[in-house]
Amino acid sequence: MPTYCSIAERHERWKLILSDGVVMELEDFGAPGYMSQKLLKRGVSGRFDETGFGIEAFSAWRYSRRHVSFSGLDVTFVPKLMGVELREGGRQVALREVGGDWDMQNVSGKAVLSACLFEWADMSFFLRTPFVRLF
Repeated sequence: MPTYCSIAERHERWKLILSDGVVMELEDFGAPGYMSQKLLKRGVSGRFDETGFGIEAFSAWRYSRRHVSFSGLDVTFVPKLMGVELREGGRQVALREVGGDWDMQNVSGKAVLSACLFEWADMSFFLRTPFVRLF
């Protein structure tokens, strides 16, 4: 049941489906840009193949503290000097260079859907230096 706040803030329901039937769902998310960034700061929850997970985005002046974590899925996005690294279970499984495409080989469905959601919701905002985001 939508609340007055979710109606006013134009919350959306996102559903991502792979060809083999793997489903990732977010019940209470926002449009890419300001709305999704606002909700990610508070934390967002969803389901991946009937398993609950949460998304937390951390932005800081210190490079080492910036990341986007999908808790419950053990997937994390961290900034690299020239791009973004996708870690699953603590090890690198994919890499995207600045201005390039994701380099994914033999990755799980949850890593693929997490990367899609990361891109579509513009979560890389949280991995950029706060000073650079002002411009």
